[in-house]
This record gives sequence, structure tokens and C-alpha cells, in this order.
Amino acid sequence: MNKEDQINVGLRFKEIRKTLNLGQSELANIAGVSRSLLSLCENGTKTPSYQLLVALATKLNIDINWLISGNGDMFTGPKIDYGALTDEMQDMFFHIEHIPELRLHILEEFLHFKIRNKEKIEKQLSKERKGKEKGRIAR
Repeated sequence: MNKEDQINVGLRFKEIRKTLNLGQSELANIAGVSRSLLSLCENGTKTPSYQLLVALATKLNIDINWLISGNGDMFTGPKIDYGALTDEMQDMFFHIEHIPELRLHILEEFLHFKIRNKEKIEKQLSKERKGKEKGRIAR
């Protein structure tokens, strides 16, 4: 992508934001990139990655051809005003998109907890097993 194309794609990023009534941080969250990276792309300083272009196209129903070349219509499907969503709804969508990351983080935390507390956990499980056995014997 030459410098002129890079600048034009950046202008289309800005056009997307304005059309959807989004700030740079909001659009960056939707695309899964940092606000500073989005700003560099929007200003024509950095060439956006293929992954960024696809993320915007997919998540916002943007025509990838329009995004890259400016030809055709901006949207491929129904126009959604993401800026009209409440903060709570935007937060919910953000978390839904990041569920795999969240699950991994929770699993990692659980495993670290289990390793740090292995003896305590085994001791508690042993007590519970003995309690269940006593309950069976008493019946």
C-alpha cells in the first residue's frame, strides 16, 4: 500500500467512526487494537494490518472493498449506530467478544490457585471424603 492509499484508508477509518458516532477508543475496542494504533492508521502514519481491516469489515458490516479502495458502499448490511448503545451494552458486547480470553484468564487463575493451595485443597477433600464415609456407615 503506497502512502496515498494509506492516507485514504485512514480517512475511511475516520469516516466509519463519524458515521457510527464512535470515538477512537470505542472503534479500537471493537477492532481489538489499541487506540494509539488506530490513531496512527487513521492519520495515515501506519499501514493497517490485514487483520485490522478484516476485523472492522466483519464486526461492523463494512464492505472490505470500500475500506481498501473507496469503491462501492461503506456498509454491506444494515447500518447499526454503535454510538447509540448504552455504556452497559457496549461493555457487554466487548466482554462477549472476549469470552475466550476471559475463560483462559479464569482457568489460569484457577490453576495458579490450585497449585498455591494444593495441600489445603487435599486436606479439605480428605475431610469431606471421611465425612461421607461416616455418613454411609451410620446409615
